[in-house]
Amino acid sequence: MTTLSENVSASIGRTVLPLASALILAYAPLAQAQRFEEGVHYQALAQAQPVQTGDQIEVLELFWYHCPHCFALEPVLDEWAEKAKPDNAEHLRMPGIFRKSTIFDARVYYTLEALGVLDQMHADVFQEIHVRKNPFRELSDLRNLLNKHGVSEADFAAAFDSFAVDTKTKHAQMMFERFQATGVPTIIIDGKYRATASTAGGHRELMELTNYLVEKAASERQ
Repeated sequence: MTTLSENVSASIGRTVLPLASALILAYAPLAQAQRFEEGVHYQALAQAQPVQTGDQIEVLELFWYHCPHCFALEPVLDEWAEKAKPDNAEHLRMPGIFRKSTIFDARVYYTLEALGVLDQMHADVFQEIHVRKNPFRELSDLRNLLNKHGVSEADFAAAFDSFAVDTKTKHAQMMFERFQATGVPTIIIDGKYRATASTAGGHRELMELTNYLVEKAASERQ
């Protein structure tokens, strides 16, 4: 039998629990704001840069194929993109060009894009370097990888030396400077904020910070 006091308690419970949930949701952004501090966990760019994503918030990954930290971050980014990426965000990549040796990798990336095989080969380029231990430095080093994916070496070489790949590579080099990035991997959120795993406190924390900055950038657009 249910007593009067039990009915009252249940009624209070039905009232308090939704209220508590609402309060938790209301204070969640505040908690994140207190957790992530500008100048400590992320940096605001001195000058905001244009984005390529229209109404979507741009989450731009700066990477280098030979970077072991970029290789380690890739599966975390893939999981985030599949399960935790906000609906109003779009994930893009741009090769990080910060010294002469990074230019070759950038041209490889843009060549794969030009040939329409980037989606199928991007992860395998990382595997070629960090798992199969092929630290390629010239086109001939890519022969086995290209053959594996049915990509003509002649087509690859022609695209590699094309005006389009040259233009995109130069643009990436210019943007790396404009983003005031100091290394890779680096995440640029909506052309306004820069974050890394080291500043965020780890890979998982970087993705939590990215989501916080996506929300922050979206509110600032409004």
